[in-house]
Amino acid sequence: MVQLGNETLRLAPGGLIIDANNRSVTHSQLPVGADVLYRVDRNGEILRIIVLTPQEQARLDSSK
Repeated sequence: MVQLGNETLRLAPGGLIIDANNRSVTHSQLPVGADVLYRVDRNGEILRIIVLTPQEQARLDSSK
């Protein structure tokens, strides 16, 4: 289980978490309060979580 904002979602079997340095990490290594993008499957389980770098977050913020 992973908490994203106010939601608690299940990590799908084979779900992948990529940190800001492009390394695969376990859910226990996911930084608290990190800005992330995530993708869910048709069952509502998380397929992939990508931790954003400050530059990526700034680029997303400027595109809104």
